[in-house]
Amino acid sequence: MDYSANIETDFVILALSSGGLRVGAWNELKWENIFPIYQINGEYKIDLEKGEAANIVCAGMIIYKGTTEEYTALISLEAWEKLQEYKKIWTKKMSRPPIESNYLILERFSKPVSITERAVKYRIEKLLLESGLRTPLTEGKRRHNIPATHGFRRFWDKVMMQTKRSKGTL
Repeated sequence: MDYSANIETDFVILALSSGGLRVGAWNELKWENIFPIYQINGEYKIDLEKGEAANIVCAGMIIYKGTTEEYTALISLEAWEKLQEYKKIWTKKMSRPPIESNYLILERFSKPVSITERAVKYRIEKLLLESGLRTPLTEGKRRHNIPATHGFRRFWDKVMMQTKRSKGTL
């Protein structure tokens, strides 16, 4: 993240690494697809009763909403907090707060266009090269061993498989 040029890329990195998302999850993702998860008295809730005080412990993202592939991914509290910082920038640039049907990450603010899978891949590949974590492809080689964005998912999967619980792994 030290090489990231903007806050939305920071959020993408945090969400990819903590949620195990596929890169296609970013296509047309809207504000309605993300929500905080609260902890109250040892229980987790999505909705609060009026006047209830709670701590946000993570967030949920509905991926591929409205399709047969729909699922909910959990993202870290750090990703949620970065999204809240981005929301302030979004609000300032658009001169209004986002509504549920607005795209979450915008590629352009002048004519609101959702970030695409291709744009996410480009940003991550650029960061990997600038940071020195990845070298340019050599002649005759068409691909790296680990795809730029899928590497986050592979890491997430490895962590989940190695995390011990009382009843096996996650």
